[in-house]
Amino acid sequence: MSTTTGSTTEASSASLAVRDVSVTFSGLKALSGVDFEVAPGELLGLIGPNGAGKTTLVNVISGFQRPTTGSVHLGGIDATTMSATQRAHNGLARTFQGVRLFDHLTVEENIEVAALSRAGRKKARAHAAEALAVLGLADRAHTTAGSLPYGDQRRLAIARCLAMEPQLILMDEPAAGLNEHETIELGDAIDSIRRTHNPAIVLIEHDVALVMRLSDRILVLAQGAPLALGTPAQIRDNPEVIAAYLGVDDAES
Repeated sequence: MSTTTGSTTEASSASLAVRDVSVTFSGLKALSGVDFEVAPGELLGLIGPNGAGKTTLVNVISGFQRPTTGSVHLGGIDATTMSATQRAHNGLARTFQGVRLFDHLTVEENIEVAALSRAGRKKARAHAAEALAVLGLADRAHTTAGSLPYGDQRRLAIARCLAMEPQLILMDEPAAGLNEHETIELGDAIDSIRRTHNPAIVLIEHDVALVMRLSDRILVLAQGAPLALGTPAQIRDNPEVIAAYLGVDDAES
C-alpha cells in the first residue's frame, strides 16, 4: 500500500485502530492485511470498487463480523471480541446502506429511542433535540419517519447516531439513492456534525466527489487489501488509484 501520511496516532489515543485485519470466507480472502487508525475528530473516507471489501471491513469494525486474524481497538480498548451492542456502549454508532427506521414513530421519537441506549429519558430528550437541530430536522420533529422524503430519512439515520453521543460514527453509503441537491445537504449536515460534536467518522461512500470534499484522509481498498492512504489531493493524484478505481476522467476533473 502506498502511504503518504506523516506521523500515525498511537492506538491508545486513536478513536479507532484496525490492526492487520484479515477475513477469510471458505478459503477466500475478503480482507487481507488492513491496518489503519482514525484520530479523534478525524474523518476518514473509505473508497474502492464493488467487491473491494468495504462492507466486510465495516462489519468487522462494528462487531457484526469477527476477523480471522488481526484486531480492532476503540479508544485504546481491544474490542475484537466485543459484540456489536458492547461496541455501541463503548461509543461506536453506525448507519447502514439501507435506511433502518421505525416508520410509525415520529422523527423525534426515532432519535429518542437511539439516545435511550446510552442515556436516561431526560438526557435522551435533550440529545434528541440537539440532533434534530444539527441535522436540520427540527421542523419535522413530529412527522412520522415513514412519510419523510428519502433524503430526510438518510439524515434522520445519522441524527439517531449523533444522539448516542458517539466517539466514532461509521457512515455506510449515506448518499446512496440521493440526488445532487440531497447529497449537498447531506455533506452540509456532516460538516455541521463535525463543527458541533467533532466525533471521529469513517465515511464509506461510492460518491467520490463527496468523499473528496469531506475527508481529512482517504483509504482506498482494492481486492480486499489497502491500496493507498493519504489526503484527498494525494489520493486523486495517485497513479495506482487512478488505474484501479477513479479512472482518468475523474482524476482530471
